[in-house]
Amino acid sequence: MWMQALAVLGQSVPSCRQSQPTFSKMSRSGTFLECGRTTTGAGGIFVTQVLIVDDDAAIRETLRFILEDSGYTVLEERDGLGALQRLRRSEKPMVVLLDLMMPGFSGAGVLKEISGDARLEKRFAFVLVTASNQVFPRSLTGLLATHSIPIISKPWDMEHLLKTVAAGAKQISSEEAR
Repeated sequence: MWMQALAVLGQSVPSCRQSQPTFSKMSRSGTFLECGRTTTGAGGIFVTQVLIVDDDAAIRETLRFILEDSGYTVLEERDGLGALQRLRRSEKPMVVLLDLMMPGFSGAGVLKEISGDARLEKRFAFVLVTASNQVFPRSLTGLLATHSIPIISKPWDMEHLLKTVAAGAKQISSEEAR
């Protein structure tokens, strides 16, 4: 079903097997692991986790299929408060796709909370996802600039989305190696 939705948008999902890898890492056995889906941690090789935070179930489902097809492990939260609680409990680094506008605790609220916690800032790579075409408040643009948080507009370009997630995976891999 999600492939049909993408066809309506006139897009296809680049497959790891069909395109150049956006990030590759050599495993202990000497083989390359492609498409930004793996990182090296203290315990060895593991699959990069991506947390999708969006109040729209259809968007979460579509992103889940795209990311899982690219080899990522995907977790979901429907609001900012649930995401913040999960991030505080998480021992593993992850890329967080964070919707800006959600009822209750927004994506901007999550970013404000995270910005005060150095441990969370380093452990996670955030990507702001928004359908808003409004100018962001100065406080939000400051957070985005300070923490180098990329913005992806809805509807998103699949190739750009996957490259951005791969860049986030590389960022958290670099942080874990330090």
